[in-house]
Amino acid sequence: MNLSPDDIKKIEYRENLVRNHAGKAGLRGKINAMCIGCIYDPYAEGTWRKQVENCTSRNCPLYEVRPTTTTDQAEQQEVFNNQEDLAT
Repeated sequence: MNLSPDDIKKIEYRENLVRNHAGKAGLRGKINAMCIGCIYDPYAEGTWRKQVENCTSRNCPLYEVRPTTTTDQAEQQEVFNNQEDLAT
């Protein structure tokens, strides 16, 4: 596999994000690092935080504690409630 310099930069950026967050004290940094490592795609649209906020893996044990904005949490709860209403 032949990677371009731009590809290498994106891969290194992602690896550095994971390393930097994992090295922070407390659980928040470790949770952020896990979410970045799991879902962040430097080729996809949006920042790592936006991609993690848009995560749909409800079976993930970290789903409820992943980094999100307050507004995003309220919107996701509303969508989740609507999905439950449709299922019943």
